[in-house]
Amino acid sequence: MEALLKLQPVNAMTNVRGIRAVLDNLEIQVRGVQALGIDSAQYGTLLIPIFIEKLREELRLIVSREHKDNWELTSVIKTVKNEVEARERCGMNTSVEKKSPLKKSFNPGNESSASALLSGKRGELNCLFRKGNHRAPECQVVTNIDEKR
Repeated sequence: MEALLKLQPVNAMTNVRGIRAVLDNLEIQVRGVQALGIDSAQYGTLLIPIFIEKLREELRLIVSREHKDNWELTSVIKTVKNEVEARERCGMNTSVEKKSPLKKSFNPGNESSASALLSGKRGELNCLFRKGNHRAPECQVVTNIDEKR
């Protein structure tokens, strides 16, 4: 029972791993007590409030809807287990933070824009004015800005 008291409460409904960890820990404790030959009716009333306290309000509400009058430990565990398994099946396991997309920095040697499509070969630099192996702003043949336009 002390192990259950030390568990951290789950902070987000999307933290399926956290909910699963609390559920698994509870099941371990229940199996340990059952191995001693003690009936769940004797200790279930003690474990349910500790277990429910570790869950988010949304999950508590789901359990409460299912168990209006019957708060038997095994049925409460089954309800939470069904909810966790449903979330795992639909891929709601988002406890790992999503990485933001990487911003591409400008790299003059690596063309990946429309200029790369127009130039023909990837990695080659072609001047739009004289078809040289350099970029248009760096063109030494056409030096007048008005001629470049």
